[in-house]
Amino acid sequence: MPRPSLVLVAIAAWLVLLGTGWYLVRTREAPAWKKPPAGHWVAARRLPAMAQLDSADLDRPSDAGGKVLPPRSSLVGRHLAGEKQKGNPITAVDLHPLAIASPAGGRVRFVLAARAGEVPVLALASPGDLLSPCLRVGKPAGWSCSGAPFTIVALHRPSAARDSLWAVLDAASGEEAAAFMAAPTRILLRR
Repeated sequence: MPRPSLVLVAIAAWLVLLGTGWYLVRTREAPAWKKPPAGHWVAARRLPAMAQLDSADLDRPSDAGGKVLPPRSSLVGRHLAGEKQKGNPITAVDLHPLAIASPAGGRVRFVLAARAGEVPVLALASPGDLLSPCLRVGKPAGWSCSGAPFTIVALHRPSAARDSLWAVLDAASGEEAAAFMAAPTRILLRR
């Protein structure tokens, strides 16, 4: 007859093996043929190009069934590349982190959420004003204010405590707009 301590060790080993097997089965990614097809959200209303999405702008599609939808939070705050009618699908290729549109002549328009150093300049500016984009360059405190100026197309001034200041700016090229938006240290100077 086995000793009670050996029986307990055997039971413990069996439980560890069972737990490890359960963990491996639960964490293993399902093969592509077993995954439900990826779904997409649809526009809850007509949305213009460059619209910044809010959770109320997104509806679950009627044909969602067993499709896995991306988290709603992954779409909220992003901007539409083009106009969407009510019920049109909204997919990853339709979204941009910045609102950029291309008016005539190769120029681009983008939304700039003002950083602390940009608030005083934008607070005193008006649509139609020209702004020089300046970027910090090099280790010593140097600034480069080269390139074509940005034109203010529209301004949004805060109307509530949680609201923020932002502007729609017109730039000569998408490269200039993207470089300015991505710069860790930047300022705008009014011309």
